[in-house]
Amino acid sequence: MIKKNAEQGRPVSCLINNPFIPWVTDVAISLGLPSAMLWVQSCACFASYYHFYHGTVPFPDEEHPEIDVRLPSRMIYEMGTSNRRNAHIGDVIIVVIKEAVPNSPPERSEVIRAVIVCTSKELKRDNGMIIQYDDNAAVAIDQEGNPKGT
Repeated sequence: MIKKNAEQGRPVSCLINNPFIPWVTDVAISLGLPSAMLWVQSCACFASYYHFYHGTVPFPDEEHPEIDVRLPSRMIYEMGTSNRRNAHIGDVIIVVIKEAVPNSPPERSEVIRAVIVCTSKELKRDNGMIIQYDDNAAVAIDQEGNPKGT
């Protein structure tokens, strides 16, 4: 398909893939094309995959179906822009960077906007499953709401 499009004057300039079709990167390399990963899952899903794969957190199985999954995360600090003292998943908040990688944005003590992606408060789904993280986490966003990092 890629070669056919090139022959018809519509060359492909980049291949986009996601974590569920990693072979696309191999195809791109074999054709000398750049490829980009499109993250189609939320940060919470990727955190779940990571901790399940590496065995760092217990998950329910046939022997222990009662286990509640508790994923570790980073702490966030709310600046108190309103009288509300708590935030929920999806809320945009103002935060102060507590820890940062040296010589990279954002810097320690910088005030930025972020969206909540997980909380230490239990989240009960309609099917009865309870999800709870050890800490809170947010994704840094710019003024337009585009993600800048976690």
